[in-house]
Amino acid sequence: MQMQTAGLKQTTFPLRTDIALARSWADLELLCERIDAAYRQGDLDLAGAEELSAFVAWAASSVRPGIPAETLVEREAQCPCCGATDWWRNGVQLACAICHPIPALSVDSRQAA
Repeated sequence: MQMQTAGLKQTTFPLRTDIALARSWADLELLCERIDAAYRQGDLDLAGAEELSAFVAWAASSVRPGIPAETLVEREAQCPCCGATDWWRNGVQLACAICHPIPALSVDSRQAA
């Protein structure tokens, strides 16, 4: 990922780097707290805080949910949210068929042949 650094404040650059390297929801949560703290201390203006928050939201889309690996490989693995045992492959990761239904196969989108 290319990151532009020209014109960024000293506070913004390390936060952007840490956001790009985040690998868990816990990492992203801590970064949001750091952004909030920097804004409250006056180290970030509102536009900078909003930009970093949007970057966190974008980065969150590539962070896998915190489902333990053993849950996914068990024969009757249950979703930690709803308890269902139906899974489908969404790219390279498994998704619960109840919490995250397959978009093309949802009942409302089916049409008669």
